[in-house]
Amino acid sequence: MSSGRNLVTVARATDVASDARSQRTVRWLADAGYSACSLSWPRESRGTPPDWPDVEFVQAPFSGQHGAGIKNLWPLACWSWWLFWTLWRRRRRLVAIHAMDLDTALPCWMCARLCRAKFIYDICDFYSVSRFPTGPAWLARLAHRMEMFFVKRSDAVVMPTESRRVLFGKVEPPRLTILANVPPQQPTGKREREPDRFVVLYVGVLSVRRGLRELVEVVARHADWQLVIGGIGGDEAEIREVAEGRENVQFIGKIPYSEVLEHTSVADVLPITYDPSFPNHRHSSPNKLYEAMMVGVPVVVARNTGVDDDVIRHDLGEVVEYGNVAELDDALKKLANRTDQQREQFKIRTTELFHDQFGPDIMSKRLRDLYEEVCGKAK
Repeated sequence: MSSGRNLVTVARATDVASDARSQRTVRWLADAGYSACSLSWPRESRGTPPDWPDVEFVQAPFSGQHGAGIKNLWPLACWSWWLFWTLWRRRRRLVAIHAMDLDTALPCWMCARLCRAKFIYDICDFYSVSRFPTGPAWLARLAHRMEMFFVKRSDAVVMPTESRRVLFGKVEPPRLTILANVPPQQPTGKREREPDRFVVLYVGVLSVRRGLRELVEVVARHADWQLVIGGIGGDEAEIREVAEGRENVQFIGKIPYSEVLEHTSVADVLPITYDPSFPNHRHSSPNKLYEAMMVGVPVVVARNTGVDDDVIRHDLGEVVEYGNVAELDDALKKLANRTDQQREQFKIRTTELFHDQFGPDIMSKRLRDLYEEVCGKAK
């Protein structure tokens, strides 16, 4: 590590207040002894970052939209320009730049090379299969070429799941570390359970490709169930329309990540029913799986989404055919009818599994080891 350099910046084009992956990354880097800084772009709404005195949080001062496509080109250009200059002003202290996804890669890579810092490319999602799953094909190919450009020129690549390695094709990253999407901490607050209610919780991207229409339809059939939906996304208006008039469906909108964990701790099930016809969904690594394991809550997932293998292997819940309302109804009824003893046994087993194989101590050590290998020990 160069003399006087100890700063690592983590950049992601979303609101850090509700983004678990960038939060835990900057937290673990600070815990490892680095001077840690988070650079984020809240876009539509600005949440309050965690109150961590040893981490600097800087948010881009202009707005943008999620899922706006070509309409977001000018805000994206502004973000890239702002990101480069915000990094450049810290150039004398920078030892590494941790870029999350393609919409941060170019300014981060350019600045890293100009100031001789290390460039860590964290691929939370491959844009070639997550942003352009149905075309246009030329745009997906362009995104993939750009992603592979940065993979080859990085000092290390980070991904949430081993199954996405196939998306590299023949390209070999210089170093590859798998950091599962585990929560960085236990729930810090307590929330009251709904008495005599079977609570189904979904907090994430609001997309019809995540089975939310079917979920609303099933829960609406059961007056003693409650569906809680939170998050943001391009299909929010459509999902709200489907849920309109359903007395047992509650929208909580975008909430800080700490509140997500609080809601998870009192839920009865977390549905993770992604559409497997989307290439990115066939290699999913959802935060919700690990959040559910941590507090002992079962999940319901769709077949052929990658995560279903883990659910079957470790008996973490139910697997259904995507879009099959009858199967989804049966799976949720099976979980709703569990005895208190079955619930407690499940909780004990899955929380032990989480801490033994996927816990934050394990993942934070992987990140620390990677940085020590690439940058040297923090000073």
